[in-house]
Amino acid sequence: MNGDKRENKFNFVDNISIKEAPKEVSTKEVSTKVEEPKQKFFKIYIGFETRVCLYVIFILIFFLAGCFIALSAFNFGISETVSYKEESHANYKVCLKENNYYNKECLDEGLQYLSALTNNIDVDFNYNVNLSKEIEYKLAYHVNALVRIYDPVDHTKILYENEDTIIERVDISNNSNNISFHTNALIDYSKYNESVVQYINSYAPGATSDVDLILYLDEETETRKISSVNVPLATTSYGINKEEIEKTSDVSVDANMWTENNSYYIIIGTLLILVSLFLLIRVTRLVIKGTARKSKYHKELNNILKEYDRYIVIARDGFIPDGNKKTVKVSEFKELMDAREALNKPIIYSKVNDIKSEFIVEDTEIVYKYSIKESDDE
Repeated sequence: MNGDKRENKFNFVDNISIKEAPKEVSTKEVSTKVEEPKQKFFKIYIGFETRVCLYVIFILIFFLAGCFIALSAFNFGISETVSYKEESHANYKVCLKENNYYNKECLDEGLQYLSALTNNIDVDFNYNVNLSKEIEYKLAYHVNALVRIYDPVDHTKILYENEDTIIERVDISNNSNNISFHTNALIDYSKYNESVVQYINSYAPGATSDVDLILYLDEETETRKISSVNVPLATTSYGINKEEIEKTSDVSVDANMWTENNSYYIIIGTLLILVSLFLLIRVTRLVIKGTARKSKYHKELNNILKEYDRYIVIARDGFIPDGNKKTVKVSEFKELMDAREALNKPIIYSKVNDIKSEFIVEDTEIVYKYSIKESDDE
């Protein structure tokens, strides 16, 4: 049906005089449902495409929010500055061979000692760090003895060097604002001294030598000396020097501490992701179902408009029947055709929205209506 023809029909409706048809004219009972006039309420219509878009928006919001909150629990790429006070101390005592001069088995630190009477040196290492907040740490420590023999002319040059492991690597880990440990190690002074004296007498008369007992801290990025004692070798008498740490500083650490809040973040983030997946399933079903229904709806609408073109007047701007008249909803378009023939009235086509259309035959007191739509949920 071309545009001119539809325009003529529309003009015809504007001028028709609708009369009530005699009851005897109806030769076939019309299957109807009569509705009393009722008050019209405002109803918001959300089209199929709009619903799909809203679903997609909410899916993205919930999914991205869930991922952000869940990942926030792990604090990826976040670091913070932690203040700390680090201390390391080495306390020693010199234990003697049997002799007729000293009534003590071991001498306290801070004295001069005779090489000939020294058996071993007992060293206690203590390490402690206090931090401004709790951190998760994984560290280790070990103790080595480093023997050096220096050139007799240039004492900065080393003729011989050897390092022995006295205490094997010990791993420590915790989640705390304090790191501390204690270990004890012995320098076998007699062994080292005799070996060095033999080397010097044989190969380097006049050379000097010492042994360092060193406490190493094994961190993730480096191994560093945190405490040591230095004992001269190949001398008649000697004094012991200590190297200790006592400092306050700041350090940048990863902020990936797992707390109770992290667990809440994981739970909330997971729930939001699950909600987004649920909405994704819903919108997928809606698209599949809606597409099928829309195809069926358009197919039926096009068939009616094509087959009954000569009986239909198209209300391009919509058509609202008189609200004071009773409304009769017919279940099939054929019944609307029966009403049209009985009343000798035109069929008015009105597009309600994108998913619903109405075909109307209006009499003096009754409005006959046949509706088709995408779904039966309305």
